Amino acid sequence: MFRYRSAAKEILDIETPPRHEIFEAYRLIDRVNRFLGGTNGILRHFKSFAKRWDKKKVIRILDVGSGSCDIPKAIVRWAKREGYRVNVVGLDTSEEALAFAAENVKAFPEITLVRGSVFSLPFRRQSFDYAISSLFFHHLSDEQIPNVLKSLDELTCQGLVINDLLRRIRAYLWISFFSLWTKSRVFKTDAPLSVLRGFKRKEIETLIKKSGLNYLRFNPHFAHRFALAGEKC
Repeated sequence: MFRYRSAAKEILDIETPPRHEIFEAYRLIDRVNRFLGGTNGILRHFKSFAKRWDKKKVIRILDVGSGSCDIPKAIVRWAKREGYRVNVVGLDTSEEALAFAAENVKAFPEITLVRGSVFSLPFRRQSFDYAISSLFFHHLSDEQIPNVLKSLDELTCQGLVINDLLRRIRAYLWISFFSLWTKSRVFKTDAPLSVLRGFKRKEIETLIKKSGLNYLRFNPHFAHRFALAGEKC
């Protein structure tokens, strides 16, 4: 069960549930990111990268599969506290996700929402300094991931931070238990399956080699998360 990545599709990959179900699922994902390493798994690397930033320059960030935009909001809050200037573009294919995000980012002029696909990115080369994603790459197949990484590399001047799930028995048991306490059909089904679609370290390192992006490194994080992160120089 845990030896190989599951090829089963999550509900949000194959159907469009009623909007209230989708919104509830995103609220739960926000909580998971906030308390179980998703948000910090991104910010930890930006805190390191920022030591070399010019505070007069606006740092341009693309968030792929942005969902509710909880992580862009966290980045903007952190940047303001530290005196950095950032603009974040949240990219998602889902009209429902963008509708939910639009309500979330009303007070954040630094965040722009764009509907589009990672397989047909609507941006020019080097349009951004960094590209990030959280809980998106486990939706992709092993064949797709190296090409997506290359596409994001072409869009960025400085680097990438990809945060996702490690495929571990403990992670599966924990999220399965947590989902019992929710009423969300989408979360109950998709959250445990997300772990089964997650990764082992050796799989990630193999995908890095296939992408040719040797500046990327595997970084383990709290709560069975990892970040695939690095800067080009």
